Amino acid sequence: MIINTTDTDFLSDISEGLVLVDFWATSCKPCANLGIVLEKLDAEQPSLKIVKLNVEDHNERASELGLMSVPCLIVYKDGQEVSRIGGALSYDKLKTWLATI
Repeated sequence: MIINTTDTDFLSDISEGLVLVDFWATSCKPCANLGIVLEKLDAEQPSLKIVKLNVEDHNERASELGLMSVPCLIVYKDGQEVSRIGGALSYDKLKTWLATI
């Protein structure tokens, strides 16, 4: 299940295990395309926790993390950032990137 988070809940949502966070905006067409890719990933890998943060509604975390554009994906392990990548990825590129983590 993909979880929608807020600035308030963000730290709690990434605190345990491996978590993929999608920073996105409703006005961003590449973000919408990536959302479809993430839904497919979620269906095929339900053990991976996927969290989405809408930066238009909740921009404190995005600002703190120095995000300059969306979409941006960041992987956290037990609350610590381990990798990040920007831009809309195809399903295959997303899986390849995740395999390197």
